[in-house]
Amino acid sequence: MSHDFTATIRQNSERAADWIEVFGGRTVPLVSFVPEWASAPGIAAALFYQIDIAALTQSQRARLVAHLAARFHIPEAEVDATLDEVGCPVLAEDVMVTVRNPQKWL
Repeated sequence: MSHDFTATIRQNSERAADWIEVFGGRTVPLVSFVPEWASAPGIAAALFYQIDIAALTQSQRARLVAHLAARFHIPEAEVDATLDEVGCPVLAEDVMVTVRNPQKWL
């Protein structure tokens, strides 16, 4: 993965097994290294990063769509159609963020 921003989920996170199943590992590309305040189902307000959906492989995206559809009881076609617009947040407290080529971002 050559993306400049990545998140690696903590090995002891309750979400780590899902990441390995969906993404094939514990690391995903991010849109930015700056987290944003947001909410998610079951989380009133917290800091989140956004997965770089465009940087996922086709198979990773397909597994993500299937996972989100099953988890939130939404048809896969709807998840697939809205994923680029809605995005997929990553809970900041669950991950370690790495910035490659930091000189580009100073």
